[in-house]
Amino acid sequence: MNKKIKYGLIVFPIIILSLLLLIMSNYFKTGFKSNSGKSVALVNGEKIKASDFAKRYEVRKNYYIEKAGDDSFLDQASGKNDLTIDEYIKKTVLDEMVDYKILKEDAKKLGIEVDSKVVDKKLADLKKDLGEKYKDEQKKLGTKDSFYKDKIMEQEFLKAHEKKVKGSFEVKDEELKNYYEEHKNEYYLAKVSHILLKTEEEANQVYGELSENNFGELAKKYSKDQNSKESNGFLGEFKSGIFEESVDEEIKKLNAGQISKPVKSKLGYHIIRVDEKKVQPFSDVKDSIKTEILNNKYQEYLKALRDKAEVKINLEDMKN
Repeated sequence: MNKKIKYGLIVFPIIILSLLLLIMSNYFKTGFKSNSGKSVALVNGEKIKASDFAKRYEVRKNYYIEKAGDDSFLDQASGKNDLTIDEYIKKTVLDEMVDYKILKEDAKKLGIEVDSKVVDKKLADLKKDLGEKYKDEQKKLGTKDSFYKDKIMEQEFLKAHEKKVKGSFEVKDEELKNYYEEHKNEYYLAKVSHILLKTEEEANQVYGELSENNFGELAKKYSKDQNSKESNGFLGEFKSGIFEESVDEEIKKLNAGQISKPVKSKLGYHIIRVDEKKVQPFSDVKDSIKTEILNNKYQEYLKALRDKAEVKINLEDMKN
């Protein structure tokens, strides 16, 4: 899709049980019925209606069809649990609905409420920001105002829940320092050069031409990065977390003077050289370490919720 939808579909960060994945993998090779009296799942005794599931599935499917240009891709393999892309879309939608039921139930126990006026205002802002595009997207995706309102409500619950739960965690300085010592290589400050190529074939060819002293020469000759090629591929000095994850992870592994094999990113294929590298001092990364630890604790909290939840997938109500 050329046009960007400002309001994206939520994917909740709760880990799905492997048993549920297997059950749902078997199901999604069949269809589903959108009978409003049926339920597709029971979560701690609460129903997820087949009609609600059908609506969300259609919106998600339409989003990807609009992005791809047609629906021919739906029957292709997704690479996930032997499911087609269409089957995987259905599974993902139901996963999210199950997870949200669990999270919302916990939010109520914690006394979390979302002001409907805040939701109404955000919906109004969304309409104002998109203008006529809002109606266009509704037609393309088959949505109504109620769909966006529900999704905004879910986002607000998610943010409020995360804030409340993280606020209950205590992170001591000793824990921060221990984490730093165990993950020092993740907090680099490095001077980096690269050669950017469009295809993997080109990258492998250039990599095969590399010798101990010709990196800069090859960067000038082949690199597609016009900003750095005349500087022998030199990009500058960077902290960890600045680059795309695939590149960032590769830099973490390299020592000063080492050159990577071709690494794929959204820009193409990079051959990376670390010219200098040192560890950032603890004082500079203390806040980011605390954020990381809180995120990890929150994920553990969510996993515990999911593990103890009673989830029943009603396969018969979902079949044709």
